[in-house]
Amino acid sequence: MRGSVLSVLLGLGACAPWVGGETDGLRTLENAGWMTPDGIVELAFDVEEGETSFAATFSVADEDLVFVSHLDAPGEADLLVARDWWDADRNRTNAVFSAATNTLVWPIGAADRPLDPGRWSMEAVPDAPQPMGVHLAIKRDVDLQSGALAVRVRLARSVADDPGLADGVDEAVRRWKDEIYAPLGVDLDVDFDVWEGTDVLGSPGFADPQVYRQVTADVPLRTLLVLVLEEIDDGVGIFGASGGIPGPLVPSDRSVVTISALEAAGADLAFAGAGRDQELDLFAETIAHEVGHYLGLFHPAELPVGGRVSTWDALDDTAECSTFEACVGALGGNLMFPTPLCATGESRCTAFVAQRQVTSAQAGVVHRNPHVR
Repeated sequence: MRGSVLSVLLGLGACAPWVGGETDGLRTLENAGWMTPDGIVELAFDVEEGETSFAATFSVADEDLVFVSHLDAPGEADLLVARDWWDADRNRTNAVFSAATNTLVWPIGAADRPLDPGRWSMEAVPDAPQPMGVHLAIKRDVDLQSGALAVRVRLARSVADDPGLADGVDEAVRRWKDEIYAPLGVDLDVDFDVWEGTDVLGSPGFADPQVYRQVTADVPLRTLLVLVLEEIDDGVGIFGASGGIPGPLVPSDRSVVTISALEAAGADLAFAGAGRDQELDLFAETIAHEVGHYLGLFHPAELPVGGRVSTWDALDDTAECSTFEACVGALGGNLMFPTPLCATGESRCTAFVAQRQVTSAQAGVVHRNPHVR
């Protein structure tokens, strides 16, 4: 049927019917009960003229795992092979590593093969035969240098009821929208609401997955959820966490960016006093950074182990630095640098290095993600 995915290849058949259609400008196909007795699931689909990227999300039971093992394009097998990236010193997509909910976006960036018309296929491998949820969303985008991103900012009740914290969220979101993502060519369409759940929670993937399913259940397909809590209780100094690199479009236990309001608010636990402006900049950059992860961006260089940097992103315009000092000099102002940097050199930091730079290749990753319209 014209306008829908034309074919799906299953191991030994599906337990539930496929649902295809159009949702908020995306062509979609989904199935909530795919059985995989042979241990490998192959999804084949036809790309139509003018379609530019897809997001495929695979999900299994909480105690189980799945990863994307292969992606094949028309006339080109093994366009992406998981094993090639398991021990690589470059980070490209977390879809090749096991998780209970896993998402592959293609093309990842401008350097990747475009989504040419024709038959594409991919394989997903669960760790045991079981029902698997599969969702495929394909977008058309005539302009891969500008777009819009729908965002729902959901505040924990204690944050919403604290005027200082709530005002801080409003101002940080404004700075994120106007000063960080607008120059990137992304227009944020933001709405706010309140979550009546816990004020402190672990990050997605580490907290109770059922809680995150409740948080994300009512979020529309193409809206990115930012959950602002008092704290993330995975450990000390956690400013924010993304549910994936990239994250899913559909509601799930990973379909969220979680942010700590108090971590950015400073020692007084309020966006107040002489340090308010610096705290709000840090808060805005934290949200923008974590949403960058959700849209597919990695740290350009990971913090070194044993004094040497050994892992970088796979983009060609972020420097390949070898030490922390070299990385600070080359990448310290990049939005995706792995940690805030103190600008004063004091033991108690009173000013931070601005981290708002985005390279052309990083922008290309953001604009190809189907979340961006």
